[in-house]
Amino acid sequence: MKRSTHIRLTLMTATLPLALASCSDSAPTGAIAQSIDECVQAKAGTYQECSAAYGQALAKHDATAPKFEDKSDCDAQFGNCTARTDERGHSSFMPPMSGFLIGYLASSAMNGRSGFAGGSPLYRDRNSGDFFKADGESAGTRSGFVSGEAGRAASVARGTTVARGGFGGTGSAHASFGS
Repeated sequence: MKRSTHIRLTLMTATLPLALASCSDSAPTGAIAQSIDECVQAKAGTYQECSAAYGQALAKHDATAPKFEDKSDCDAQFGNCTARTDERGHSSFMPPMSGFLIGYLASSAMNGRSGFAGGSPLYRDRNSGDFFKADGESAGTRSGFVSGEAGRAASVARGTTVARGGFGGTGSAHASFGS
């Protein structure tokens, strides 16, 4: 066998698992949990992974949560919203973190899980019951494993202030660049 043929076969063999992992919609890419205990009981991760994902989500919550100018708009969509004043003195209202997403590494999804890639806060819409990521994308409707983009832990760099309507609404949004 020629050397160039051997190299091509080696490269194809090495990249096949990555290609299969990215095409497979059935392999879990993450899990939604409402508590560390729920995460562990569902076997979504070890106690250390679930605890780390929850800690990361909590750390991101204040900076990335949707922010509303009007408490009644926030409460109508999420309930139990709290007032927040940023370093510039601007007041807004944000929903409570009602769950977290534990993301998995792509190579881990092929092996049936185990491979923590991060945690993101989730917010539950009180009307639909859906869990939303901080960027407004739906993660799912209930706790448990999710696949595809829904299971990818979001990494939003800044929060958004919503004038009205929240996620999916027709309100205006203003970037909030404070950390």
